[in-house]
Amino acid sequence: KNPPVATNQVVIHDYEFTPADITVKKGTTVTWTNKDLVAYTVVEDDGQTGGPASSPIPKDQTYSFKFAKSGLFHYHNSLDPNMTGTVTVTE
Repeated sequence: KNPPVATNQVVIHDYEFTPADITVKKGTTVTWTNKDLVAYTVVEDDGQTGGPASSPIPKDQTYSFKFAKSGLFHYHNSLDPNMTGTVTVTE
């Protein structure tokens, strides 16, 4: 598995989050951009409070979420749970 990429931009395309695993500093806003025809969601799935929870994101639209605490956040697309990603938030 590749190490997380230091970026705050994730593209949703071909049923994937790219890059799937990212790392940001606490307080960073991450933006997901949907480049596919179908809508997707970004939903935190560790049961942590304070994780992303989008409504469906239409084509060419974005969802942004500010990570206010450090930790490892796993997320998925609730419309296709096989689509997953992680955000590692550092101090």
